[in-house]
Amino acid sequence: MPGRSYQQSCSLARALDTVGERWTLLVVRELLIGPLRYGEIQDRLPGIGTNLLADRLKHMEKLGLAEKLPGNGGHLWGLTAAGMGLEPALMALIRWGMKTRLPSRPGEISRTEWDLIAMKALFVPGQADGLEGTFQLVLNAFPAVLTIRSSGLEITRGWAETPGATIHMDSSTGWRLATGSLGRPEAVATGRLKISGNRGAAERLLDCFRLT
Repeated sequence: MPGRSYQQSCSLARALDTVGERWTLLVVRELLIGPLRYGEIQDRLPGIGTNLLADRLKHMEKLGLAEKLPGNGGHLWGLTAAGMGLEPALMALIRWGMKTRLPSRPGEISRTEWDLIAMKALFVPGQADGLEGTFQLVLNAFPAVLTIRSSGLEITRGWAETPGATIHMDSSTGWRLATGSLGRPEAVATGRLKISGNRGAAERLLDCFRLT
C-alpha cells in the first residue's frame, strides 16, 4: 500500500488504506464509463503528474482493480470486476455531494463525462421496472450510450448502432429535469430537450433520473 496505513482492524480503514490515496478514486471515476489510454487518463486529470499516475495505476493493477487491455497502437487501462465493485461507493459519494450542495471553488474545471457519471448516480432503478434497451444520449454534443438491463444502467462513450431513441440536451437541462426545477414539456417546447425515436421509452428513461 502506498503512503501510510491507519493500522486499524476495520474494513473501512483497510479500504481507505487501499483506495484512499489522493487521485485513486478519480482514476476509477475516469474508467467507469470505459477503458482509456494512459495519456487520455492524464489529460482528464490535470495536475496529477505522470509519475504519480503511473504509481496509482501500478498500485491498482497489483490489487486487481485495474488491468491493461489490448488497443490499437498501445494498451488501454480498464477496471476489473473488482474495480467496478467500487462503483456503488462512488455513486453514494456523488449523491452525498449533490445533496449537501458542496460549494464550487474558483478555477474548477468541468467535463461532460463527469456529468454522465453524475447522471448514473441519479439513476433510480425502481423507476426503470420493465424498461430495457439501448438509448443514445448526446449531452453537450458528447455522445454516450445508455443501456438499461435488469441489472441496472450502463453508460459508455460513443454511438449506439440501433438505439431505441436519441436524446439531445445539455448538462444544465439534465440537472434541472432531475431536480424537478424544469418540466419535460417546457424543456421540449424551449428546445432544450430533443427526442427522436421511441418517445415514450425516452421519457420513461428521463424519469429514472432523480435526486432522492
